[in-house]
Amino acid sequence: MKPGIQKRFAFIGKSLLWSILLYAVFMLVINWDEVNNTVHGRTTTTIINVSPTGEKQITDTHSNTHGNGGVMKNIVSVLRTISGFAR
Repeated sequence: MKPGIQKRFAFIGKSLLWSILLYAVFMLVINWDEVNNTVHGRTTTTIINVSPTGEKQITDTHSNTHGNGGVMKNIVSVLRTISGFAR
C-alpha cells in the first residue's frame, strides 16, 4: 500500500475512534441519571397519559429493583464480564 493512502486510512481510523469516544462521553453526560440508577440497580418506569386537550397526568409510577434495567444494565454487565469484575 502506498504511504499516502496508508496515512489517509490511519487519519480516518483515528477520526472515527475519537468521534465514537466523544459520542460515548456526551451520552454518559446527558443520561447520567439513568446510568447511575442502572449501575446501582434502581430503575423506575413512569407511565404518563396525555389527554386530547394536551394535559399530562402521571397515572402509574413503578420502581423496579430486580427486573429488566434496560440497555444500560446489559452494557454494564457485559463490560463487567469482559473485565473480570462480574458479581
